[in-house]
Amino acid sequence: MKNKTYKVIIAMPFEKAEVYQIPASTDVLAKLVGGIMEFTNPITDDVTVITNDNSIALGMEPNRVIRDEDGYPVDVYCGPMVIIGETEDGELRSLTESEIILNLMAYGEPDFKKDDDEGEAES
Repeated sequence: MKNKTYKVIIAMPFEKAEVYQIPASTDVLAKLVGGIMEFTNPITDDVTVITNDNSIALGMEPNRVIRDEDGYPVDVYCGPMVIIGETEDGELRSLTESEIILNLMAYGEPDFKKDDDEGEAES
């Protein structure tokens, strides 16, 4: 039997987001975000952004800006992000090609850059 995988987008702070094929495992997802997972659906209900639930307390670097439907910034994701599909039943699944395109448009490029002199993020 073939091992199941997910096609996901991974966005790390200060880096361009990339598409990956990863093992279909919550343990793998937790390792990717560095601990306890937090699930949000900022764009559509069928795509989930997974981040570390304690990212701010852990001092993780800012990653991507969360915008409202009008494009105004409302919050910031910190630490690694995994963007993955979700079924109507709440089960995780691979992203479709159109979801990959949409989410790379939204999160493909970093919103923050690292200041080489001081190692701090700036927008």
